[in-house]
This record gives sequence, structure tokens and C-alpha cells, in this order.
Amino acid sequence: MPTIIAVANGKGGVGKTSLAAHLAGLAALSGWRTLAIDLDPQANLARDLGYLERDENDGGEGLFLAVIASQTPAPITDVRKNLDAISGGPGTRKLSNNLAMGAHNLQNTGLDALRDALAPLVAEYDLVVLDLPPGEAYVQQAAFRMADHVIIPTTGDDAANDGLSLVLENYEAARAANPALTVLGIVVTQMQVGAKAMLRETIEDLESIVEGEVRIFEPPVRYAKKAARDCRHQGLLAFEYEEAMARAPKWWEARRSGAKAQSFADNAGGLAGDYQRLTEAILQAATAEAG
Repeated sequence: MPTIIAVANGKGGVGKTSLAAHLAGLAALSGWRTLAIDLDPQANLARDLGYLERDENDGGEGLFLAVIASQTPAPITDVRKNLDAISGGPGTRKLSNNLAMGAHNLQNTGLDALRDALAPLVAEYDLVVLDLPPGEAYVQQAAFRMADHVIIPTTGDDAANDGLSLVLENYEAARAANPALTVLGIVVTQMQVGAKAMLRETIEDLESIVEGEVRIFEPPVRYAKKAARDCRHQGLLAFEYEEAMARAPKWWEARRSGAKAQSFADNAGGLAGDYQRLTEAILQAATAEAG
């Protein structure tokens, strides 16, 4: 069976989808046969991984039908080498409503329906990364029932840490049905480079919340607004964006040819390095816990 990692926070805007996309993409680059599943109605994973315009992008309908009709969804294949995806979107909103009903009505689908419907598909992979929506308690709990580990990204501010606490509540509720589930760790995101005092205070706050029982991964993901915006707009991961920057003509070369020079973020390499080191640490931790 694969390793299944759910990436979750109860608050949006903390870099959750970007972390899920890089974890899936870099694991696939390293040779892991990987499936990324987008359970968020906003479906930003499609932008980050560049499959938004693919014909196979069904807006989450496959996930919805998987639960209500026990149909195994067809993944979008070859998003990257070794990487397939199942898209989110409006269909996952219907999925959320159905799971909410199923949690209270034994004649409807229960919270285990998502796990049962996806089981034949996920068995084909080494790693499955679940991108979970903020504020959808039943979707989180259903995903936690099929996952091995939870990773919680947070910017470290009070609102993001409140979202972290909500994830921990859903985690505890899900462990009654899935006692093997663990919180693999916390990832600090959107941290200014060189802000050592702020990072130290953030880590102290997080350690207080989890009472020192959950690892905090290093490094934090740096604040890199232009690079992050460009990556999402172009459907590139940070290392791919860095490679595109290296291949692009210099401004004087573009001027000589009459073309408009493309502007790149100069901290793209640092952002790519953050995600690469984090992915290595996360996969090592997951592998160690699996024995």
C-alpha cells in the first residue's frame, strides 16, 4: 500500500496547496510513483501543477461519483513523469455536502466512503498526496480516515495557528477510526529570509500549541511573492521556474531581437531549495515511520 499524506490547515492562504504540489512533484521527480488528489473546491492544485486546461480535468465530479456511486475515478495521467492527479472543483463541494449527510445518516454514505472508493486506485502508487480544503471538517475527517500522516502548514500568525488547532481536533476525531494516523509534522511558510527572531518566536508558539510532541520541519518556506505568483500563473513548480529563468534570454538579448524580456523573481532558487529540502525531510520522516 502507498504512503498517504494529507496536507491540511483550517485556514486558507497559508501555502497549503503549494506545499502539496511541490511534495507531489518533487517526490515524482525522485522516482516515487505519485498521485495528487485535490479535495478543495477552489482547485488551485490544477493551477500549481499546470493541468487546469486538460480535457480530463472534471472539476471534482469523479471524486463525487466515487463516493455516491462507488465509481473509481480516472486520474489525469502524466501531469509530470511519475505523477498523476485527480482534480478538485465544484464536484468536491457536492462531495462535502454528501459526506456531511453521511456522517449523520446511516442510510447515506458515511465518512469511510471516500477511502473505500479510492482504495483500488491508490494501491497503484507509492505516494498519495491529499490537498485538503480549509474549513471542511467532514472532508478533512474522511481524508484522515484513509491517510497515514498529516502535515500542517502555517504562517505562524494567530489565525493560521487557530486553523492548525482545528486540524488537530479533526485529527483526534479521525483516530478513533484510523488509530495508525500520525501528525508527521508542521511546516512554517511565508517566512521572511533572515527574520531569525520572528522564526524563533513562531517555533516557540507552535511548540506550545503541540506541547513539543510534533516535529517542526526545516527549513521554513521563504516569503517569495513574485516567484509564488509566477509559478502558479505558469503552472510551474519552483525548480521548474528556476530552470525557465536560466533558459530565458537576457534582457539585452531580448532587446536586440525586439522581443519583450520576461521578468523573473531573483529569489526563485532559494524558494526551490526550500521545497527540495522540505520534501526530502518529509519523505525521510514518512519512510522512517513506516519502518
